[in-house]
Amino acid sequence: MSPTLHTVVYATIGGSGSVVGMALVLWKESLVRRWSVTAVAFAAGAMATTAFAHLFPEALEASATAAPLWVLAGFATFFVLNQVVSFHACGQGLTHLHPVGTMALVGILVHSFFDGVAIGAGFGATESTGRVVSAAVFSHELPEGAFTVAILLHTGMARRRAIEWGVVHGLLTPVGALVAVPLASHVHPGMLAALLGLSAGSFFYVASANLVPEAHRESSRRNVAAFLVGIAFVLGLTHLENALGLGEAPVPSKEASAAPGARG
Repeated sequence: MSPTLHTVVYATIGGSGSVVGMALVLWKESLVRRWSVTAVAFAAGAMATTAFAHLFPEALEASATAAPLWVLAGFATFFVLNQVVSFHACGQGLTHLHPVGTMALVGILVHSFFDGVAIGAGFGATESTGRVVSAAVFSHELPEGAFTVAILLHTGMARRRAIEWGVVHGLLTPVGALVAVPLASHVHPGMLAALLGLSAGSFFYVASANLVPEAHRESSRRNVAAFLVGIAFVLGLTHLENALGLGEAPVPSKEASAAPGARG
């Protein structure tokens, strides 16, 4: 399997979280209501850990000077996007619905696209980072997919049309990865630092500004445990891959990248 196809397969798995979430709403809404905040808490822990333990360090490895600025740019971009579309994955359940329109739907789809960019950038760094990012994307796409289709149905959109947009939501993740792969693999290392930094910033923002506040809306030991399990899940997956020696190819150095035919 080619590296590009390999990355797209993982991105498809990550993006399928939104389709699974959508299916849960359509199948058993009561189940989503009961576990929605817990799922959000788990996703918050997984995404924050992925940003801190994988994306940001890999961005620094690619460019220690530029990486922090790209992280800030990613964080700021998603802040502006959230302000424009006035949408986030709400943990209060399906009865607490935010206004949604054309711009909101565009924002949701852009977010899904950048999830794919994060996966592509992760695989551009190391196999291990790519797999961990894919798992983190799945964990937060699941509740997001559920809330997205619920909101679209609430606005009066036909069920079939809402399902179609839910599928598009999931498919944009592998599209984002497909766009990111050649950028991360065949250009100057600064581009890899930019992609990783932007992805880390987006993960920081989604975890801290979207998911954590929603998880705080319902205080329970279950949600605390879910948050900690999300952290442990990413760290445990990383430790397991390191122990098995899977996918630990280093980020290409500037010197190696400058060599003829080298990746980077």
